[in-house]
Amino acid sequence: MAVLGAREVYFTPRDDLIGRNGVDAIFVLGPPEPPRLATAERLSDHLGGVPIYVSVHQSVDCAGKFTCLHAVPWTTKGEAGLLRDLMVNHGVDHPVVLTGTTHVARARYVMHRCVGQEIPVIGADDDLNLWRTIYEPIYQTGAFVKAVATGC
Repeated sequence: MAVLGAREVYFTPRDDLIGRNGVDAIFVLGPPEPPRLATAERLSDHLGGVPIYVSVHQSVDCAGKFTCLHAVPWTTKGEAGLLRDLMVNHGVDHPVVLTGTTHVARARYVMHRCVGQEIPVIGADDDLNLWRTIYEPIYQTGAFVKAVATGC
């Protein structure tokens, strides 16, 4: 297995894992930043208007074209639990997960481990200033280690 460089893992992850056939929901991981929501809307339109579920902190209320959900805890693992619930109890069969580009690799790992199947995870380009460009790979690497070391 080839070792990917930080650029491929955190800034240019593959997004060709989404198939057009059968996607019946988009699940946006929090925080619901504008690039993620805009990408979700474009993707939903492209896929025929599939519903968009957005993970938000419990202090956030939303209305409109998104269905907001509150993960407890508000972590990627908590969000995986929400997605699993949507799939088991609410008729979502083929979701695609949307998150920030730097979070894609870890989200794929957590979704596979905690939902129990391969879920396509794609990234939306979050607005990264110089500080976040330096910080995000460090944060995501630490969080990835934690995800590997702990269960769902």
